[in-house]
Amino acid sequence: MPFSVKKKNRISAAILAVLPLLAVVFAFEVIPLFKLLISSFQPDVIITSGFSFDNYIQVFTSQDSLLAFRNSILIAVSSTVIGLVIAFAAIRAVRKSPARTRKRFTALFSVVSNFSGIPLAFSFMILLGNAGIIKKIFEEVSGGIFAFDLYSELGLMMLYIFFQIPLAALLLMPAFDAVSSEMEESSMMLGASDTFFWRKVGLPVMLPSVCGTVVILFANAVCAYATAYALLMNNFPLLSLNISAAYTGDMVSRPGLGAAMSVILMLTVCIVNALAGIIMKRSSSWMR
Repeated sequence: MPFSVKKKNRISAAILAVLPLLAVVFAFEVIPLFKLLISSFQPDVIITSGFSFDNYIQVFTSQDSLLAFRNSILIAVSSTVIGLVIAFAAIRAVRKSPARTRKRFTALFSVVSNFSGIPLAFSFMILLGNAGIIKKIFEEVSGGIFAFDLYSELGLMMLYIFFQIPLAALLLMPAFDAVSSEMEESSMMLGASDTFFWRKVGLPVMLPSVCGTVVILFANAVCAYATAYALLMNNFPLLSLNISAAYTGDMVSRPGLGAAMSVILMLTVCIVNALAGIIMKRSSSWMR
């Protein structure tokens, strides 16, 4: 059999093997996304036929929607930065430990990274809620001065940081392998401080991985729903909570408005991803 015929047969077999995956992606991602885009241009109160920008206009003119967008971005950025810094410090402290210790920390991060949503919110309620165990202990010790409110923006931020740290740690662990001990030893022999090494060598080497981690953490926080809803219900304006409220509605559902907010949320994540991609390309060219 000629070589070209064998190659064609291999390509055909590869296409057949990928077809089930393509069918699932098309059915559960492409079609829903297409319907979401169409729905975002269809007003909930139909006055004229055809597409309309009424839903997008309402999103960018409504104070509640703007406040929800502002809160979502602020919490996502803050939890991403704080979680990344804490995870970086933790991995840097553990990376020179024995292999058994590193494996234990990896297993711990893997377990904790899956602890989010309603179970996480319920656990914090038991510990730091109005009748939480830790809160009651601190109130007794401080004579009632401890006035931390879990059901607030600060409490929600704490929950977001909690599930961001283990995810950031798991994503950053492979990046630390690019910074070899030989690099650190050479830097120390040349008289450079530890801070100088990480600022001028370590972080630039890890920058592509850090940018990818930032994108995942930001998307994980800005799209989070279950944790915020379980803790604050609809009492705090967030974009993800507003999208859910638009679809369910107490009296009247607004699927068009919810679709418009969903598209804006997706575009926000895409913009962050594009900016990270630009930084990654520049850092990769610098490494060459």
